[in-house]
Parts: sequence; C-alpha cells; structure tokens
Amino acid sequence: MTIKESLKLAKGEFEVAGIPSALLDAEVLLAHALSCDRAHVLAHCDQMLTPEQEKTYMLYVRERSARKPVAYITGRKQFYGLDFLVNKYTLIPRPETEQLVQEVIDYCGRNPHAQSIIELGVGSGCVVLSILKNIEHITYAFAIDRVKRALEIAKANAQALGLETRISFKRSDMWKQVPKEYTFDIVVANPPYLSAKECAQARKDCPEIAYEPQIALLGGMDGLLFFESLFQRAHRHLRPGGTIFLEIGTHQKDAIETLAKKYLPKADILFRTDECGNVRIAIITLAGKNHAVITEN
Repeated sequence: MTIKESLKLAKGEFEVAGIPSALLDAEVLLAHALSCDRAHVLAHCDQMLTPEQEKTYMLYVRERSARKPVAYITGRKQFYGLDFLVNKYTLIPRPETEQLVQEVIDYCGRNPHAQSIIELGVGSGCVVLSILKNIEHITYAFAIDRVKRALEIAKANAQALGLETRISFKRSDMWKQVPKEYTFDIVVANPPYLSAKECAQARKDCPEIAYEPQIALLGGMDGLLFFESLFQRAHRHLRPGGTIFLEIGTHQKDAIETLAKKYLPKADILFRTDECGNVRIAIITLAGKNHAVITEN
C-alpha cells in the first residue's frame, strides 16, 4: 500500500470506531510506523510501505480502533512544548494541565526566593520537569510516586531533558517516605480527583480512559482522598511563605477550601479558572517572612 492508501484505510477504521480525530490519529501513527514526522507523511502520499512497515501500521490501527490512546501506542506525548515518554503506568499529559505549570512559572518569576519544589504523584514528570526547564533559580526538586515504573519513566524524561542533576526521585505514598527534615518553597500536584461516579462516567464518555492507571484518576469515593492526605502533613514540609499549587476538579472549589482551612487555618487561598470559566487551579499560601506574591485574576 501507499501512504495515501494506508491513511484512507486507517481513517475509515477509526471513524467506524467512533474516534473523532480519525485522520490526525492515522497520520500520527503512520509517521510513528515509518519513523518519520507527519510532514514527511503528508508530502509523500505515493510512497510505498514495505511489508514490515505495513504490518506494524496495521497493528497500530487495530490498537487504536480498540480505543487504546495514541500516546500509549507511540510511547510519547507533547506537553508544554516538550516531548515526554509515557507508558501504561503514567497518566497521559493533558493540555489543561499546562495551566498548572504556567501558574508555578509565573509565581517563580515574581518570587526568586522560591528555590525548592516537590511534586506529589510525579507520573511521567511532565509537570515538575516543565517547570525546571523554564525556571533556572529552582536549585532543588524532589518528586515522589507510589508506582515504581512511573518513577522510572520520570527519571528517563529528566535525563532526556538534561535535568537529572536538579531533581531527586523517591517511591513514596504521599508524604510517608519523605524525610521529615525535607522542606520546600513549592508543592505542586495534579492529583487523582475524580469521584467514583465521575470516573465511571468518564469511562463511558471517553473509552480511552480505561487504559490509563486508575490510581492516577480516582480520588476515592468523593474525589477528595488525596487532598485530605496532602493538607494533613503539608505544614511539616512547606516553608513559611511557601505555596501549594493544585489542579482540582471543576466542582471541588468549596470542598478544597474547607479542607485547606481545616489543616492550614492561616493560609491564603486563591482559585484560578480555565478558558471555559471552570475552576481549575487551587493556590494555597502559608503565612511567613517570605510570604509569596500572589495576585487575583
């Protein structure tokens, strides 16, 4: 088959499977099968595939038709202008999470005293590594995750981005294995925040989610399990004036504010909305001599 014929076949298969991005996915997967970029695929419609290339591409087409995410087929995903390795043990980076990264980067620009950061639940590392790539004055970063194979991917991404000397990784269930003497200026997390009901509905609306690690999506029955654990011990690891940045569910504003006030009663709490007007980011700042500069939207 030629490239043109292959794309037509795949597009048809994907449309039958109900995949809205049928042509784009066909092009991305063919480029991956040919070890080239999409520009080459689009510019060489009459190129013949070798038998091996055709076999590989048809395997990708079958996997995608079964709603396996493209990122898990290619093993890569773009995020904040960078290329990240992913696998079935890591959540696929979402474009909306780039807002979380941007909030931290903007904060660091206004607060040069902020020189240390910890990410809770690092996954592929896309959040903390994107921050480090853009903020040179963060001299120390620490990242934890419960899943060993997710940490392996995060370490590989750190090395690929030339950041391995600026970050340490540790297997830990939340704060449990973080040494008590470790304190940070910034805590960042894109935690599992879906309730059981929301998670079940998400799997119906987007079958691809079934392939992603449920541990990175489900935040307990009410979606708040992670946040309670985070706030309970945050005061032990956050320096005076330090700040917590969290991606949260669009209906969790009041619950997050209640939990934050329960465990950090003197903290300032702000929320940011996304382009659709939905609450997306929570920013919790402790009082202290290095009290951070945070402004309203």
